[in-house]
Amino acid sequence: SNTPKRPPTFGADGLLAAKNKERVKMAGRKGTKRFVDPCKVFLGNLPFDATEQDVKQFLAQNLGTTFNVKSIKIIYDWKTNKSKGYGFALFTDPMFATSAMEVLDGRKLKGRPMTLSQGKKKPKENELYIKKENKRILTKEEEAIQAGLEEALSNDDDDTVVMEVDDFDEADDALLFDSDDDDDDEFE
Repeated sequence: SNTPKRPPTFGADGLLAAKNKERVKMAGRKGTKRFVDPCKVFLGNLPFDATEQDVKQFLAQNLGTTFNVKSIKIIYDWKTNKSKGYGFALFTDPMFATSAMEVLDGRKLKGRPMTLSQGKKKPKENELYIKKENKRILTKEEEAIQAGLEEALSNDDDDTVVMEVDDFDEADDALLFDSDDDDDDEFE
């Protein structure tokens, strides 16, 4: 066989590769509205006085290098210009992002344990997601009940006249109970 054999993956390498594959798969297709960049990592619980340079040094100390980091962005409040305590790191490859999340999650930067996770899209306001329910198969009894309900609802064109209680007066009472009948004697 002339095809070169791949070296087997063992232990943590195989687990890390599996997690990376899952993250890339969950990211979706690029260009779709639900796509989440697998190279972008959310950095949570940052110290409020941390700068982009502090985060870059932290990554260099713990990952060994920062050649795989494209950019670091800390989110600031627009009024006060103070850090909101979170940011994002953009890596050159999803594998670097996955390994950073595995290695650095929980490590302390300036005394605060950072959380690293997959970046997510901001949910849009006034957007409601409805889960479509799968139709289940009805039993014969449920089918009969459903058919009866549908028939009852569709029979609006019958000749039955329904009167409101407020519209009912003595003339209607006379029509219903004919005073000429003397059948009332039976109940005396």
